[in-house]
Amino acid sequence: LYPLKIDGPCRPNVIVPYTVQMGDNQSLATFTDFAPKIFGDLRRNVFGVTNEEYIESILPCNEDPNKISSKLITRFSEGRSGAFFFFTKNGQYLIKTLTKSEAQLLLDSLPKYVTYLKDPSNRNTLLSQYFGLHSIKLYRQTIYFVVNKNIFYSMESRDETYDIKGSWIDRNTNRPISDRKLMKDGDLHKKLVLEPKKSYAIYQQLRKDTTFLEQVEIMDYSLLVGIKYARLSNPRHERAHD
Repeated sequence: LYPLKIDGPCRPNVIVPYTVQMGDNQSLATFTDFAPKIFGDLRRNVFGVTNEEYIESILPCNEDPNKISSKLITRFSEGRSGAFFFFTKNGQYLIKTLTKSEAQLLLDSLPKYVTYLKDPSNRNTLLSQYFGLHSIKLYRQTIYFVVNKNIFYSMESRDETYDIKGSWIDRNTNRPISDRKLMKDGDLHKKLVLEPKKSYAIYQQLRKDTTFLEQVEIMDYSLLVGIKYARLSNPRHERAHD
């Protein structure tokens, strides 16, 4: 059930192509689902998402299940010249395009990734949660893309967001924090203070996750950190109104 090659032959439950209509016109596109049984099992039994919920999120349809949303087609068309990403309409997932070699790397590491995530001790993993690997052929060009969980979906808003690699080389954005844009290591000029137990749990999980990434020979990764300011109540002020 694990595809060996991203451009391998189509086989049931391994590499499955579908012909779909593009938007409101009569043009056809080929949508390909890679390792559908494997990712379907992950979605249901690890992430708790049904196939119906997933499909409706990434391929929002009106009445015809074989007709791709024109907005989605426009998004892919805009990104044909390079890598790009966007959120699904419901905001739950992040769709990110991959090069052919990146898609192959995901397939190569998929068996170990599945084993790792199914281990009950790794249910708090900080690794990206991959919900599906697909491709769509538009205008004679094949675009590969992966669907990730949007980890900030349940977070109303963020005051600061950082992409941390543990490096100071070219890791500055030169943007003010007030822009609320994605920042890097060199922009973080404060200490993040966590409860001791929570800090230790995160540290231990990061050690396990990075060991796994080392085992699958992936070294280009980062930690996404979101910061939300909380208003602290003033006990003296509250007592004065009791």
